[in-house]
Amino acid sequence: MSAIFLSYRRDDSSGYAGRLFDNLAERFGRERVFMDIETLEPGMDFVAGIDRAIESCGAVIAMIGPSWIKAQDGEGRRRLDDPNDFIRLEITTALTRGVRVIPVLVHNAGMPLEQELPEPLRPLCRLQACEISDNRWEFDVRRLADVLEPLIAEPEESPTAAPSAAAAPAGAPSTTATPGRKSSGRPTGWLAVVAAVILAAGAGAWWLSQATSTEHARPPVNEPVPTPPHASTRSDTVMRTVPPPKPPATEPTRLEPPAPAEPLPEVLPEPRPPAEAEPVAVPAPRGPSPDDLRQREITELIQAAEIDLAELRLTRPPGNNAFERFQHVLELEPYNPTAREGLMAITERYHGLVEDALVRGDLDSAQRHLDSARAVDPDTDWLTPWQREIDQRRHVAARPEHKPERAPRPDEAGREACLSDCEHRHQACGEEIDRQTEADCLHSRAETCEQRYESCMSDSSKLWMGQVSLESECAGVHIICSKSAAEDCAAAPQIARERCETQFDTCTRLCGSSE
Repeated sequence: MSAIFLSYRRDDSSGYAGRLFDNLAERFGRERVFMDIETLEPGMDFVAGIDRAIESCGAVIAMIGPSWIKAQDGEGRRRLDDPNDFIRLEITTALTRGVRVIPVLVHNAGMPLEQELPEPLRPLCRLQACEISDNRWEFDVRRLADVLEPLIAEPEESPTAAPSAAAAPAGAPSTTATPGRKSSGRPTGWLAVVAAVILAAGAGAWWLSQATSTEHARPPVNEPVPTPPHASTRSDTVMRTVPPPKPPATEPTRLEPPAPAEPLPEVLPEPRPPAEAEPVAVPAPRGPSPDDLRQREITELIQAAEIDLAELRLTRPPGNNAFERFQHVLELEPYNPTAREGLMAITERYHGLVEDALVRGDLDSAQRHLDSARAVDPDTDWLTPWQREIDQRRHVAARPEHKPERAPRPDEAGREACLSDCEHRHQACGEEIDRQTEADCLHSRAETCEQRYESCMSDSSKLWMGQVSLESECAGVHIICSKSAAEDCAAAPQIARERCETQFDTCTRLCGSSE
């Protein structure tokens, strides 16, 4: 009998459903997971089989992919609008019977809106969804399995009641014996004889106590002693007889002490058969405590965040980045040192990215990285000076380019003088480019890269990474800086010459307009 029901649409998420089935079957057993292509045998009624599975399951997993809402039939109609659609029937049946429904989002799908669903499926929008991503599949599936485990756990059996015969007095006949079955005790006739002997012994003891109490008030010997009315009621009971009265004598007769009573037969209690051992309820094995689950989640989040940090998924994409995972760890454990150090590492990575963007002259990328670092830690000390540097460069870039003055004389001599001036400026621009060779540019930029490497190695905020990781980190910064310097220095002369040519063309055009 299945305990977990996988509801999915084949042309939307069949691959994900098969993979999830294998993971859940490995943990809970294949007989505890229902999937149509795995569980249904040939010839079985698909609708009846699904109905029985949902009735006996503890949870329904509604797998939602990108085309789950828009899936259409052969006539172009949306499948969810069909009352006989299998997916609609599965989820509606589970919601109606109160079975836990867990929406599982795969392949970057989102939860559907309420207005996008038919009326019977709209309660699905109010349920908390679980996202399973490709790059953290094992982590997400483990969290889902932890949620499913208490939902499909077997109910604990209550301890069986003690047999009614055990509560009855010893020697009493059982009232719950099965007709036609012999009792396991002694024969009922022997029990009756023992009970009669016990009653007779009790009566004899009472009579002896009464006789002893009236010893001093015994009547004269010449008077008959009355016989107790119960003296001869039981023939099977041994009792003391009263001696007959002696004949009168001239001398007073001494009273004879009463004859000792014969000893009563000792009645041994009937041995009781050993009682059957009552079943002892074995406590069910305890699952992990909430604190254990929280620590396990913190460890997995930190491991995933460190991978994101190494792959530069600092604050993007949403839901799959180091910043959000470290923040989640701090929500579970506010003073976790690893999460705090991780947030500092994110800001330092953005620091390096801002510097690289400014070296390339990409002011937009530098501003974007700086804004991301400000969102992580608005109190970082390097944000203000780098923001000032970006603003200054934007101001310089926005200033209008210097234009040569228009020649004041409209005659031919003035035009010639203007063109000669343009030639002199163009020549001076070229000489300035020749003085700044590519080798000088590389030498200057190499010193800058060395300074950045030394600054990275002496940064105390990165000591938590360890010596090997720190050297690897700083070596990466130096490589990026050197590569950017080589590209800039190789392109700088050509860019400068193009700028000289543009200035020369503008100058000669202004000289020609004076005619």
